[in-house]
Amino acid sequence: MADKKTCRYCITEIDARARVCPNCRQWLSGKVWRIGLPIGVLLAMFAAVAWVECTLGKKLGTPGEEFAKHVDDFRLSDCELKFGQEACQGGQREVVAVVGTLQNDGDLPWEDITLAAAFFDKAGGIVDAMQHYERLPIAPHGTMPFKISGTRQFPKEQYASYKVQVAMARHVRWPF
Repeated sequence: MADKKTCRYCITEIDARARVCPNCRQWLSGKVWRIGLPIGVLLAMFAAVAWVECTLGKKLGTPGEEFAKHVDDFRLSDCELKFGQEACQGGQREVVAVVGTLQNDGDLPWEDITLAAAFFDKAGGIVDAMQHYERLPIAPHGTMPFKISGTRQFPKEQYASYKVQVAMARHVRWPF
């Protein structure tokens, strides 16, 4: 006579060798659970990694195109040197600014753009320098207004000319 065991689902006595209860049709071996759980965990981990790459990948240092190869894709236009005053704690401060438009003539989108301005005296010597960081992206063949400003360190007569350039940018690489 064959050994018997009790089905844990329907409490019916069945053959000890049975993998499926003939009465309630439940799997009794537990192998499905032992195999299914690790597979489910792996699928969940894969989905989590895919989500992180798709949504946060560019923030985590996913490499895109190297900026140095595309520095000539940027063009500055309508730039003006401006002087003014700005309210601050304890009164007013003298400011100098360059305002203008940045044009991306290339076929790639860029973000995290750093603009650098150098200010020169009449003899061509550098008087002051400033940088401006722009988080917003600029689309291929798109334009973006900009302003680089800061506290003026010297009399405005010493600010005879200026030069603005794109010092750094990061290629926006979409993962899909």
